[in-house]
Amino acid sequence: MNRCTISPEYDNETLDRFKTALRSHPLFARSRLDITLSKEWGEAAELAGSRAFRYTLFENKEPAAIFQATLRRRLVISDLTAGSTIGNGLAAVPGLDPQIVDWFVTQALRRQGFSRCRIFLPDEFSVSGLTTRPHYTTLIDLRPPFERLLANMEHEARKSVARAKRSGVVVQISDSDRSLEEAYKMVSETQERKLLLLPPMAYHRSLHRCFGTNDNSIVALGYIGRDCVSALHLLGYDQKFHIWQGGSTQLGYKSNATSLVIVESMRWAREQGYLIYDLGGTHPSDPVYAGIHMFKMSFGGALWTNAVWTSQKPYIGLIKPLYIQMAKLGMFLGKGIGRHQTTPPERSDSA
Repeated sequence: MNRCTISPEYDNETLDRFKTALRSHPLFARSRLDITLSKEWGEAAELAGSRAFRYTLFENKEPAAIFQATLRRRLVISDLTAGSTIGNGLAAVPGLDPQIVDWFVTQALRRQGFSRCRIFLPDEFSVSGLTTRPHYTTLIDLRPPFERLLANMEHEARKSVARAKRSGVVVQISDSDRSLEEAYKMVSETQERKLLLLPPMAYHRSLHRCFGTNDNSIVALGYIGRDCVSALHLLGYDQKFHIWQGGSTQLGYKSNATSLVIVESMRWAREQGYLIYDLGGTHPSDPVYAGIHMFKMSFGGALWTNAVWTSQKPYIGLIKPLYIQMAKLGMFLGKGIGRHQTTPPERSDSA
């Protein structure tokens, strides 16, 4: 360990040096520099009331790993989250000793006070003292010709796209604030219908503002006539494009509008130079994810495995059920705790 040092923060120069080190490796190794490690991700969290902190691991004076997390305090609970369902909280140059990574993350966590934590990591790494479970996402390589991407989709997915077109679904891509509000009206209605918690709208606006500065935040809207029936909010970073949130009306589901919205946003992302399209979280064996897993895999992507490492203070288990009930009650009453979730923002899988 004597050749390794930890530095708080990482500036653009350090990040560029780290990117250069990753560029010498194959695409999907390079893709481990996730959106959740970007300055924009941390800035958006801070605009929404969290505190972001970053650390760099230097090995022989060269950046070998970076770590970013957010800390949000509410009443007696302090939530620390590194990463999300669309990206890890750590990236390391391929071949870095996992024991060094364990030491690095452990040291970073010791410098923060928290009630519970959730750390998303590449599956080759671990954190001592934390419990783990697998996390899966679906990635599509956008480098082949678009016609080949369509051919790689399962027959049922191609039928769904054709059915959406016959139903009159038209897709519009926009980066306007007005389109964002229209998208989240539908996303919110979808989440409430499924009794799911949604991060606060202020957070989504902050993401749109921070990533939109570099044209990396757009919404894809599916219309039948004048009615919006399906919507996705997508974020891009370092040649990788992610579905962040999504929703559909009942007519949208019936017309398979989401399938066409995904395909057209893939086309747009490829034209803009993105190399990877991230369909978001899934699970190959959890019955809760059975339908969504089948849907996402039908687009011809590859299943990518990461890990989530968690820890919490003993008292959290006592107050969590009460919080969940309050959140659900707030959704029915239209009050803040359901509509404006105050735990760390996390992508849902309603798309």
